[in-house]
Amino acid sequence: MLTAGLAVLTALLRWRYASLLVALTFGLCAWAGAKAWLRGEHAKANGDSLAGRPDQQSSLPIDVEHARLGAYVSARMPVDYGFRWVLLPLGVGAIAALLLVRNRIPAWGWALVFITAIPATIVAEVNRRARAAPLPSSKYTFWDDGESVVLQRSIEDVERVGHRSCLRLETALRPFWQAEQPDEWPRRFRRLPHADVGDWKSASQRCVASFLATRDIKHTPISAGLSLPSLLQSPLLQDDAQRTELQKRAQSQ
Repeated sequence: MLTAGLAVLTALLRWRYASLLVALTFGLCAWAGAKAWLRGEHAKANGDSLAGRPDQQSSLPIDVEHARLGAYVSARMPVDYGFRWVLLPLGVGAIAALLLVRNRIPAWGWALVFITAIPATIVAEVNRRARAAPLPSSKYTFWDDGESVVLQRSIEDVERVGHRSCLRLETALRPFWQAEQPDEWPRRFRRLPHADVGDWKSASQRCVASFLATRDIKHTPISAGLSLPSLLQSPLLQDDAQRTELQKRAQSQ
């Protein structure tokens, strides 16, 4: 902006070499805009590489995807700055170029101005397109539904570590169930999870099956906070056969 302002001032003063200052303004704009765009591309590339990085292998797929999309959001920041702050000196530099029309500028001066103005304008347009680009498509289409996101995380956790995450899954299911009677059967969810959420019923049945596979379920709960009585009043219980088996266990004890 300072260089562009000096370009306007020297154009008004009809300085012979004002075109050099205008060309310098456009050149700096192109450099700053290109640097901003490269920073955005680096952020995008960093996000796209998350899925294959060793330090992300222990993360849940939904968390890796969230970080990837977050990298795209972060990439918009430098290109947004690049567009807005480059556009200002471009505009002032253009005013300076128009003022130079009144002067007798050598052909080499005009050539220098146009040679540097073209890439500066192109880079500004590249940044504009980059900042307006939509987020990439994702199999997780329910980011605005926080409860469904929590449920998806618990499902993936059950798939990864098994019964140790069953309590987490039960906690995630309760906001959807909201039963007034804890022994309600069949389970009637007041609000269903988002349609694109993973197979939460299968994950629930897997958790109950892991409890049924334990010999002494009353005294040896597989997951802290879950036991035979709590399972009979849990949203994890979805299957008739599993409920019957749990009731038999309860009566025998």
